[in-house]
Amino acid sequence: MKTVSAFLLLFTLSLFTFAQNSIEDIVREGIGYHDAGEYDKAIATYKKALKIDSKSTLVNYEIALSCMRKGDYKNTVKYANKVLKRKEDHMTSAYVAKGSALDMLGKTRQSIDLFEKAIAEGDEHYLLYYNLAVNYLKINNLGKAEPNLVGALKNNPSHASSHYQLARIHNWKDNPVQSLLASHFFLLLEPDTDRAIEVYKIMEYHFGGKVKRDKEDKKKITISIDPNTDSAFSAAELTLSLLSISDDLATEALKEIDEDLELEGLDAFTRKTQSFITVLEESSEKGRDEIWWNLYIPTLQEIAKSGHLEAYCHYIRLGNEESSAKWLEENEDKLDAFIKWMNEG
Repeated sequence: MKTVSAFLLLFTLSLFTFAQNSIEDIVREGIGYHDAGEYDKAIATYKKALKIDSKSTLVNYEIALSCMRKGDYKNTVKYANKVLKRKEDHMTSAYVAKGSALDMLGKTRQSIDLFEKAIAEGDEHYLLYYNLAVNYLKINNLGKAEPNLVGALKNNPSHASSHYQLARIHNWKDNPVQSLLASHFFLLLEPDTDRAIEVYKIMEYHFGGKVKRDKEDKKKITISIDPNTDSAFSAAELTLSLLSISDDLATEALKEIDEDLELEGLDAFTRKTQSFITVLEESSEKGRDEIWWNLYIPTLQEIAKSGHLEAYCHYIRLGNEESSAKWLEENEDKLDAFIKWMNEG
């Protein structure tokens, strides 16, 4: 009897292993169709695997994903639900697929509830926070969108899309310092895309400062600081305004802060960036648990201290300024040194 039992157990395990191998092989074939944009073929292939194991979370998720890509949002929800019901593997991906599908079906509120439920249950994946933030942006709730973007970045500081949306939110709020900080970090990650063009325009606008010139008397200038803006950034906002009036005036003011500050020989954008960083150092509040103080400002400060600021400033303008692209070509050694320093850091 022991021999028969052992044989049956071995036979059962062999069948299970064979089934698993078959499912993985079928899924690989389906992924090939999916990657080629042949979503109907991919779904038909995955359904062969469902005949082996109808409850497979891997297969049901892959079907949900292909349905999502072909625009079949109802079936995306259907197959994502099969994964979520099991509460095993691929839960995050299934939440993202279902939430995105609900949003596309015009059920944005339901999508928000779903993402909030997933996060409340302990899933801290950055894509859940990001997609939740995007949904809040769609209903024009900036107050709820921003903390979820920060949540995404706490879990993945290299997520360019979250930096992009933060830059846009603070641009809409007319908060120049916060918008510039997020823009800098985004362009460091994504310097030469269509989104980079948009963000660079935001950066150029805010580097102009809140300056108004009198229409009749051009020498009369008014600098406005929004009283609702975080007071910790007031000095930096004032510097941005000074920079838009005169490099000489701004440099003179900054020399009083840092008499060793060296700005000669740098192009205007790099000088402005160095000046911006110098003032941020003075207003830095290291004890504050906010992304401005524990990610953005320290990163810029480290770049400024590294000796690679010039290369950095040209790198983030790669997709926007021909002069920067040319500089990078002519100074390949400086670019390589900057990239090496970033990788090591």
